[in-house]
Amino acid sequence: QAALNEITGQGWWIGRPVELPSSRPLRLEHGNIGSQLIDWPQEHVVKCLVFYHPHDAAELRREQDALIADVYRGCCKSG
Repeated sequence: QAALNEITGQGWWIGRPVELPSSRPLRLEHGNIGSQLIDWPQEHVVKCLVFYHPHDAAELRREQDALIADVYRGCCKSG
């Protein structure tokens, strides 16, 4: 966290993970993405690693698609 604080405001984009490591299906670290992004500086960007394969079961794909869409909407709303 100290390193992030030090370079914030220096014009660097900082990719911050929002997913729980190695989660499948996708799970977010802090639940609601919108409430998490409100406090982020503008130069901090979402990094969301998703384990996804077109041959996954339909229910798994739907669940992950829905959460990815939530992350996208949260990013759009936060600017």
